[in-house]
Amino acid sequence: MRFCSWYTAEEIAARAPEGPGVFQVRVAELLRYPKGRSAMIHYGHGEALRETMQAWAEARGPADARYRHAEELGSRTPGQALARIESRFVDRFGERPRPGED
Repeated sequence: MRFCSWYTAEEIAARAPEGPGVFQVRVAELLRYPKGRSAMIHYGHGEALRETMQAWAEARGPADARYRHAEELGSRTPGQALARIESRFVDRFGERPRPGED
């Protein structure tokens, strides 16, 4: 799975694909997780990715959030790709990514 470069919420409409896909959200500051620190606060997927990303950004996205989407998923569906990403994150950091303060 390969991701594009990071962009702001204001750029979602121009950069995110309309079809199905997976996205990530990070913030500028590292957050504490049980097994380390990460700037990642959310992983998501949707059949209409642009719409899903815009809705998440409007409802939950902090001002300093940056977004990126997968440019390719290989043979995985968006749901399968999301499950794999989240599982790897939990293995590495000890819990799912979460929005919030350190």
